Amino acid sequence: MPDLDYLIQYSEIFEGEPPELSSLLKGISRSMLLKAASYFLGFANEGSQYSDYRNFLQMFFRSENAAVGNHVYNKILQLIKTRSNGIPFGITFVNPQSILQLFEYCFNNLDENHSQTESQAEVSIFKAIILLNQVNNETQEKGLEQTKELDVDIKLAAISQAMSYPNSEFINYNLPEILVAQLVKAVYLLEFLDGREDTKPLLNAFVKNFNCTDWKEYLKKLLPIVMAVNNTKREGIIELIIPRDEEFKTKIEFIDNLILPQEELLEEGYDFRTIRSKPLYSLEQGKYAVIYPLFVVEMVFKGLYFKLKQIHDSLPIEHKIKGTNFRGFYCDNFSEQELLYKTLNNIFGKRNYIIHSGSYMKTTFGMIAEPDFYIRNGNSVFLFESKDILIDGNIKSTFDYYQYESTFSKKLYFDVDDKGKKNKKAVLQLINNIERLLTNQLTNDTKNKPHLLRIYPILVLHDRQYNVAGLNVIINHWFAFELSLLRAKGINTDKVRPIIIIDIDSLIFYEEVFKSGNIRLNDIIDDYFSYITVNKKKVYKTQVEVDYQLTKKLNPFSIFLANHVRRNNLNKKPKILFDKIVKVFA
Repeated sequence: MPDLDYLIQYSEIFEGEPPELSSLLKGISRSMLLKAASYFLGFANEGSQYSDYRNFLQMFFRSENAAVGNHVYNKILQLIKTRSNGIPFGITFVNPQSILQLFEYCFNNLDENHSQTESQAEVSIFKAIILLNQVNNETQEKGLEQTKELDVDIKLAAISQAMSYPNSEFINYNLPEILVAQLVKAVYLLEFLDGREDTKPLLNAFVKNFNCTDWKEYLKKLLPIVMAVNNTKREGIIELIIPRDEEFKTKIEFIDNLILPQEELLEEGYDFRTIRSKPLYSLEQGKYAVIYPLFVVEMVFKGLYFKLKQIHDSLPIEHKIKGTNFRGFYCDNFSEQELLYKTLNNIFGKRNYIIHSGSYMKTTFGMIAEPDFYIRNGNSVFLFESKDILIDGNIKSTFDYYQYESTFSKKLYFDVDDKGKKNKKAVLQLINNIERLLTNQLTNDTKNKPHLLRIYPILVLHDRQYNVAGLNVIINHWFAFELSLLRAKGINTDKVRPIIIIDIDSLIFYEEVFKSGNIRLNDIIDDYFSYITVNKKKVYKTQVEVDYQLTKKLNPFSIFLANHVRRNNLNKKPKILFDKIVKVFA
């Protein structure tokens, strides 16, 4: 599980009742605060020079505020002494969640009035940041209170999920890796829309919105912006300046579709939907500031999806896909049958394996409730279920395990409709096909010996936000119960592995590593379970060792895979990336 720094809050530094955010920020100009927020959001998420609180304080406070800086520093030293066991990995003042909330507040509520002096504003901004930290920490603590009565076998997983799910996507990421997956998925999606008659009206409306002739021109205009952000090495605010050449007017017209409109209010909420879709703002004509580098990179595909959905919803009924349900069409036809199928075929397609997609099993064998993808190599069987799910930002922001458990259960285990019918989701779909496989009822592949099979159930999720500590434990808690019901029927499940959760981005990014044979899927899964399994017979010398072993089981598979690849220097850029980009720029 990734190390989490301790986040400083207002009451640990300053005495008295915390002030209102509005009173702290009154008299600070909107432009100053927007730049300040963008500056903090430009800190590197790994290896930042400001991850050391001493460097941060030295950078933040000017000489006129040395007394305030020294006060903060001394309070931190006291805190370390009193909570040394609780602060093993460091201290931080800046959390992207708090800074994004600060940006939203000042964008919506402030004007250019600047009655505070610069030194006063500096202290006020510092207080505002740690005040927002405190508000978020208090919400987190309320959520954690609810985990006290949970069963011991999932309690640690529940606590970890409640603590980390709301903000893990903002903290644990590698920007270049995200960019690779975003680019590949974007080209796949745009090619997919371009290749179907029923999606042509949507694609045409999309490129027209950006004043482009086709989707390739759209990417050609977008990629220089994204690459400039991705390649920035200096921490702090990132500014994009458009050269005043013959293409100046065309370029700023394009960028105008990506910037926050000055006259409109942001839609406030934890998922920062407006900022995600338009992660730039204008400083002056031809000069723009990046709000959050991560959102600029994710705009390539994640933002593309939401923009397409927005345009689709505005189309006349005769131009909509299958009437109105864009989300359902997208998940079934693109996420599963295009993106998943092509990715897995790219990895395994040239091997002497039995490889069947869900659509092939349905059309060729007449199967119902078939796996989304099926691979057998000798006695190793991989059953894939693909789920492109969305979790409401209002639920995500609660730090409430029970809301998370209920929501993920409905999305990935089962739900019950108004008529009392139980609708099976990924876990039960996997169980159903495991039972069929072990009883030789899976008609697409009957030339196997069920008692010899090693079965690897794999759940592919389509957003990296689900690479969250503890989710694997919770899902396998449900899965273990369902396996016990199979055993009650007399079915031997000894060679069924627990469910592996892997995000589609990891499959895309490590495509060449899998293709090369440097990593075999069954071996890396087995290694993962060896890594996270606690040896109950081993005697540990200290409680620290015990805690370390217990927290290892919470690690998501995708993070284990990434660490394995880096540790063994196996990383190779996916060839599909270069193939797709060459096609765009040819």
